[in-house]
Amino acid sequence: MNNVRRTSVVGMFLLGLLYTVLAASQQPPPQAPGPQGRVAKEVQREQQESQPQAEHQILVKRAGDYVTHTKYYWTPRNPPQESAGTARFSTMLDGRFLVEEDHGSFIDQPSTGYRIYGYNNGAKQYEAVWTYTRSTAILTMTGQSKDGGKTIDYAAQFDEAQHKIKKLFVHFQQVNDDEFVIELSGEMPDDPRVVTTYTRRK
Repeated sequence: MNNVRRTSVVGMFLLGLLYTVLAASQQPPPQAPGPQGRVAKEVQREQQESQPQAEHQILVKRAGDYVTHTKYYWTPRNPPQESAGTARFSTMLDGRFLVEEDHGSFIDQPSTGYRIYGYNNGAKQYEAVWTYTRSTAILTMTGQSKDGGKTIDYAAQFDEAQHKIKKLFVHFQQVNDDEFVIELSGEMPDDPRVVTTYTRRK
């Protein structure tokens, strides 16, 4: 009789322990404390700066397909060499960046380019990176505008051999909703100059 009673008590104890374990497993895990103090303010600022602003809305309006006409001015005194091409602009990361993929020619050789444009809310500046098949370097750019993005002046640079830095200038001008011009030039007045006109396909 005592053995039966002891077995019943042990069984009830095990059932109670099992119930406790099951109930605990169904409880949501405790929430880790979120950022506080200075860190919380930084997180809030970063969240605000991560949202697209008016500058981004202007950038993404350029999305679409274009035909391009490029003039290469190798010297200021000689007529330019000209070429035609195409470009497609698309948005990425919910309108935060504008991506360009272009196809054309450079010195009668096929050329493809890939570029990303954006506006850094924190630094208050336009930023871009350019790459193309005629080089393995990445051209990085930062720029400012005095008229809400209709014209943008970029300072650009890339690393040459032996880590020499080559500096360039890029001027962007929005002619109208369907046309804009990008001019690439060097530091010296007699440096080569490249002017590309983008016209939206209808």
